[in-house]
Amino acid sequence: SSVDDIFRQVLHQPLNLDPLEQTDAPPAVIDLVRRCTHKDSAQRIQSFNAICTELEQVLDPGGSPATQTMPIQAMQAADDESLP
Repeated sequence: SSVDDIFRQVLHQPLNLDPLEQTDAPPAVIDLVRRCTHKDSAQRIQSFNAICTELEQVLDPGGSPATQTMPIQAMQAADDESLP
């Protein structure tokens, strides 16, 4: 049945990132999305802090803490636990 096919795909097939790769998204962002959606939980990025850190590096390759935005700092402070 089609519902079974959908569940099988969601659980076992990697996310199709072709549409994202055809945009001007930075390769680091595409790789981050790939790692966030990996089917093997051990291969997925493990915390929201790590996601924020990588996104900040994409936005500000110099990585100066003074250039972090308040919303990202607030999100990091609110989420010190690992993602499920």
